[in-house]
Amino acid sequence: MRLAYVAFALIVSEYAWGSCTLPTDHQQYINIVSCGASTGSSDNKTFIDAALTAAAGQYPGIYVPPGVFATSGNHIPPAAVGVFGSGTLQLTAASTNPIIDTAHSNNTISGLSFDLSKSTAASRVAVDIDGGSEGTVISNVNSNYGRIIAYVTNAGSSPTQIQIRNNVLVSSITGGTSGGAIDINSGTSHFAVVNNVVNGNWNGQNPVQTAGNGAGISVETGSSYGEVTGNDSYANTGSGIYLLSGYYLSVANNNCSLNQQSGIGINSPNTPRPGRLSITGNTCNQNVYDGIDINEASGPSFIYISVQGNYLASNGPPPGGGGTGINIDYAANVAVSSNTIFNNAYTGILINFSQNISVTGNLVANNSRATPGSYPGIYLVSSTYNAITGNISTNNGGTAFQSYGIAESSSASDYNTYTGNSTQDNISGSLHILGTHDLQTGNL
Repeated sequence: MRLAYVAFALIVSEYAWGSCTLPTDHQQYINIVSCGASTGSSDNKTFIDAALTAAAGQYPGIYVPPGVFATSGNHIPPAAVGVFGSGTLQLTAASTNPIIDTAHSNNTISGLSFDLSKSTAASRVAVDIDGGSEGTVISNVNSNYGRIIAYVTNAGSSPTQIQIRNNVLVSSITGGTSGGAIDINSGTSHFAVVNNVVNGNWNGQNPVQTAGNGAGISVETGSSYGEVTGNDSYANTGSGIYLLSGYYLSVANNNCSLNQQSGIGINSPNTPRPGRLSITGNTCNQNVYDGIDINEASGPSFIYISVQGNYLASNGPPPGGGGTGINIDYAANVAVSSNTIFNNAYTGILINFSQNISVTGNLVANNSRATPGSYPGIYLVSSTYNAITGNISTNNGGTAFQSYGIAESSSASDYNTYTGNSTQDNISGSLHILGTHDLQTGNL
């Protein structure tokens, strides 16, 4: 039986290799054309799979040359086999498959383009980093209508050591109201999403999606120990970056602007709750909702987030209302420091039903743009045991929009400490503090 199995394996291998002209140097890539692929074929799946099989254990990968090659997809590279090139893989109209579906270690997908415009699937996936994937790298890829996701659909273990770098995604079709064009999911750990451009093109794609149909970059379902850095995520139907039940994450130096929800959205309806997050140095302008939205449905929930050094302006653009620079709902243990927050439609910083929030050294100016004189720069609603220290909250140097520099909505906000804040040149006054046990020291 063992000899028969070996013989069968050799036959299968010979058949798979038989249609390929293999390079003589095993350091070279196998060109898919040498295995029968052509730009005139209606479906090159068989030929591309033959190239992947031939490369297994022998060559570093396969090569897609210039041109458009149709395929029904679901190509699963063997371990340590990459997919490289400058050509385009185009998903056929009848297919709902991912084009590339990884399930092994050390696969690299680099240089080529993916076109999923002909597919009719509700969610269109260019590359699925599936269960069992380890050390997968997706880099310098252009994707039209297609997503890049780390999402276990094959019952394998959660992906790990994943890198998604320097890719351009336009008009990704996410399907439904969740997920992202780049979607880190299913407990993926130790990942990097770096220097990608995600243009949701929400008002130009066909079929047109509506507000809420997917973020630019999403981290969900207990995914952890990752960085989302240096990305440009704009014009998406959901948020630019959305964090749902992720933890030990760094989100730094991203541009998240012109999105139909918030620039960066953070919340969780389930456990584990998001936490141990660092949100640093991001630019979130002209989003329909908020610059940064930390929004728990009930609580306060102890989530441990640092929001530092972000630039948050002109959110909630005309004619819409709403739109804060930083919105904090039902949260505890959040540090907000050294942010620049101005010209937002509502208040600059909203602390709503929250506690143990530290707000330190922020510049908050000329907010309440949609309804001048209605809302303060920093606004506390039913929130307790917070420390508001060393902030500048003013209308000075611009149009007078803010009512107060800092205000509490009612005496339900209490046991808060206000120290060393500069709150001059606001329409209604400096501070409007109502809690019986609040402390005020050294404010201007």
